[in-house]
Amino acid sequence: AYLGVLLLVLAYSAFVRCRRSHARPGGDAAGAQEDSLVQHFLAGRDLGPVSLGFSVCASMFSGYTVVGLPAEAYSNGFSAWRWVGSCTFISIVYIAYSPRMQWLARVRGHDSLLSYVKDRYGIARPERDPLHWLLVLVLLVPCFIYLCAQFDAFGNTIATLSDGAVTPLQGAIGLAVLVSLYEILGGLHAVALTDVIQGAALLVGSLFILVFMDTVFEGLPAISKQLEVSDPGHVRVMDSSQGLSWAEFWIGVGVQRALFPDYPQRAMAARNQDSLRMANGILAVAPFLIQVPLLFFGIIGRVHHPDLENPKEVFTLVVLDIIDSSLFGKVVGSMMMAACVAAIMSTADSVLIVVSQILTLDIVRPLQAAWAARRASARGASGGAVGPQVFGSPEDDVAEGEKLR
Repeated sequence: AYLGVLLLVLAYSAFVRCRRSHARPGGDAAGAQEDSLVQHFLAGRDLGPVSLGFSVCASMFSGYTVVGLPAEAYSNGFSAWRWVGSCTFISIVYIAYSPRMQWLARVRGHDSLLSYVKDRYGIARPERDPLHWLLVLVLLVPCFIYLCAQFDAFGNTIATLSDGAVTPLQGAIGLAVLVSLYEILGGLHAVALTDVIQGAALLVGSLFILVFMDTVFEGLPAISKQLEVSDPGHVRVMDSSQGLSWAEFWIGVGVQRALFPDYPQRAMAARNQDSLRMANGILAVAPFLIQVPLLFFGIIGRVHHPDLENPKEVFTLVVLDIIDSSLFGKVVGSMMMAACVAAIMSTADSVLIVVSQILTLDIVRPLQAAWAARRASARGASGGAVGPQVFGSPEDDVAEGEKLR
């Protein structure tokens, strides 16, 4: 499976490079090619506040948000709310660096994360610089692992929803084909558009649990009272040691995830500082509107499905309870299932395009430039050697003149 993902990324990057190399022939070919790559990977630096905000949120919320968070709430109770704090910390870190990064990208023409490193340290020949290749490795390996995890999660989710009619491998292949197709055709613009649609599905699907909590599951006060009897640890206030572990978790997750390459890519793609400011506001609010409702799925499931061997099933089981409740429940439950798939898809397409960006701009481009320079040098050297043989050297002309005298 990992080999398949690797081949997909390589094929996608090669196709993008070839397609963009011939996108606008004539005139300044090198400039046209660079503009085309910026259009593809950074949406022409023209993402507005809504598309940018939903796209950044799509990077924050993965398949774990829909499946893993309810499972953790099912196992540990209200302490699973630590994820809300970690995502708030992601917003704080992102707000700290994204405005400066967006400004530098405009002024200096940066089109990839390593463009900043190249500019900062004056790297003239990245193909020969150890720091450049070390950072490529540091960025690319975690992205590739994370991308594989998204395809694996999507395949397993589709297999579960189809009751085995679709195998995990078939589901993963279907996602790969779909995501690669619209990314090749539309680049980051297509990713941002799908992120808006997927984000809306995730937002609506999550918030509706607040409605069904009262109409189907007797309300949160009744659920909490039942947990006080059956699982008191799930509603107990944490002690100081747990509070310290929360802080460690926030810092660890918040700093690391906010520096993942898909976040800086969105900052470089922002239309202006106003768009980025509004997008940061959406990012800061989103955990309270999406993660908090999703955690209630686990709390509800602990009361209504107390003996699960696999806690990751709790989201699906609670949604099935909603579907069985009424016709309206069938409609909303289907939307909740779609939200689960949307969360995985939005993360997969975000990571895929940033992996392709690293491969194309930070690996292929410097190697291609070095190869072109060598070819030009070789042609110049061969021309210098052939010229005297064909046309004669200046010294030969002087000697011939002396003879004529």
